[in-house]
Amino acid sequence: MATNEVEVNIAVQPLISVIVPVYRVEKYIHRCVDSIIKQTYANLEIILIDDGSPDKSGEICDEYAKKDARVKVIHQKNAGVSAARNAGLDICTGDYIAFVDSDDYVESSLFSKCALFIEKYNPDLLDWGFMFVDENEQTVRMEHHILPKCVLIEYEKIASDIIPQLIHVHYRDSSYLGAWIWNKLFKKTIVVDNNLKFDNDIRMWEDGIFTIEYLKYCKNMISLSDAFYYYRNSPNSLSTKYDPNLYKYAITIYNKYRSMYSPEYDFNNKVSKGYRFQLAHGLIMRTLDLVEKAIINNKEAESNICEMLSDKEFVNFFTSEYHKNPFILFAQIASVLKIPKISLMSYKLYRKIKSKI
Repeated sequence: MATNEVEVNIAVQPLISVIVPVYRVEKYIHRCVDSIIKQTYANLEIILIDDGSPDKSGEICDEYAKKDARVKVIHQKNAGVSAARNAGLDICTGDYIAFVDSDDYVESSLFSKCALFIEKYNPDLLDWGFMFVDENEQTVRMEHHILPKCVLIEYEKIASDIIPQLIHVHYRDSSYLGAWIWNKLFKKTIVVDNNLKFDNDIRMWEDGIFTIEYLKYCKNMISLSDAFYYYRNSPNSLSTKYDPNLYKYAITIYNKYRSMYSPEYDFNNKVSKGYRFQLAHGLIMRTLDLVEKAIINNKEAESNICEMLSDKEFVNFFTSEYHKNPFILFAQIASVLKIPKISLMSYKLYRKIKSKI
C-alpha cells in the first residue's frame, strides 16, 4: 500500500490523461472515478468512455462531467474495451497517459508520485505495484515487479532482460515486468509517433500487446516502490467466462510478438518452445476447469478441445517442444470427460509427435 503523502511543490506539472473504459459498472464506477478526481495531483484530464453500457453507467459519467471540468465523456455503441480505449487515445491531450479499469480504483497519491519522478527523470514509462482486492475491498494479495525501484532503467536492460521475458524467449527472473496497462504511465509522444493502438479483434490480453509494442520504442523507465492500484477480483471476470476462440487469440498474440521482435530475438530456443507447449496445455486445462465449475458442459468442452486439436497451428504449439509423452495428458483429458473421440485424436497427435523425436 502506498504511504500517506502530502502534496509537494512540483515545478513541472505535466498533464496526465486518465482513460477509463466504462461498461455495465454502475455498482463500482463511483469508487473508481472518485479515486481519480480526488487525487492530490490536480492537473488531470479524465476521459470516461461509455461503451454502450445498458445500465446507468453512462448517466453517471455525465453527472461527473457536469461537476468537474476535467472530466470528458464519450458515448459510443458497444464495441469492446479495445475500441473504448482507442476512442480515449484519439481525443486525449495529456503529456502522459494512464489507463484505469472502471471496476478498480487508485491510491490518492499515485499521480503526485508520478509527477515527482517525471520532473526528476522524464522517463518514457512509469510502473507501480498493485493490490488484488475482493468485492468488499479487502486485500487478497499484493503484487509488485521485482525490478530495481525508483531508479532509471535504461533501454539496454529493457532490451536484454525485460522484453525477452515478456515475449517468452527468456525465463522469468528479477527483471520481470508484467505487461498490464493499468499499473503504468505511458508517454503520449511515443504512442502518437508510432501509431500505437489496441487491437479490436482480440478480446483477451489486448493490453499486453500494447505494452510489449510500446517497450520497443521506450528508451527508459521507472518502477515505483509502492502499490498504488487496486484491482478488483470480480465474479464476472473473464477468467470465469467461456470463449471458444480463446486459443485462437493466444496464437494470434504469440504471432504478433514474433512479428514485432523477429529476428532480434530467437523464437525457436528452448524457452520459447517450452512456453508454447505450456500455453497449449494450459488452454486445454482451462476448458476442463470450466467444466469443473459447471460454466460449460461436457459437450461444449468436447467441441472446443476437438477444435483445438484439429487446428494445425495449435498442434504445432505441442510438437514444437517434442514433449516426451503428451499422450498421457490427452488420455487424462479423455478420462475426465469420458470422450473417446478426444482419446483417438490424442493418440494420432501422439504418433505425430513421436515421429519427430
